[in-house]
Amino acid sequence: MAYLKILMLLLSSMDPGRQELIIPRKNSVGAYFGFFEGNINYERNMYVFSKSYINVRTGWGQWNNLQSEADVYNLTAVWIIGKKLSHLELNAGAKYLAGPGKNRVYPDMFLGYRLEKPDSRLYGRAGVSGLSVVNIGAGIKF
Repeated sequence: MAYLKILMLLLSSMDPGRQELIIPRKNSVGAYFGFFEGNINYERNMYVFSKSYINVRTGWGQWNNLQSEADVYNLTAVWIIGKKLSHLELNAGAKYLAGPGKNRVYPDMFLGYRLEKPDSRLYGRAGVSGLSVVNIGAGIKF
């Protein structure tokens, strides 16, 4: 029953009738750090709905679990739900780890909180994810 309520909340945040392709600040650059990785990312806004928007994020970083290290390349769809200061951020995508014995693709999932004023250039985020377990980050929009 809880899954149904969450699904209804997520679907109610999308209003296809008010879909637009451009918002004033479409691009952002950010960084986030977790237990096992750190990333620098470029994020591009793709769609704006009445109560949410969808971005695409790509980036590069380093993964290190104290036994080995690898370069991390990611491509992720970002769904940000909320209109004012507080947002729910959901990510789904893939991470490619390139290193000695680590050339593999892993799912990239994130569930977190995003602090972002609609007219501000700065944002912050914190949440839980797959490879880095817990991560925090910040960025600037332009």
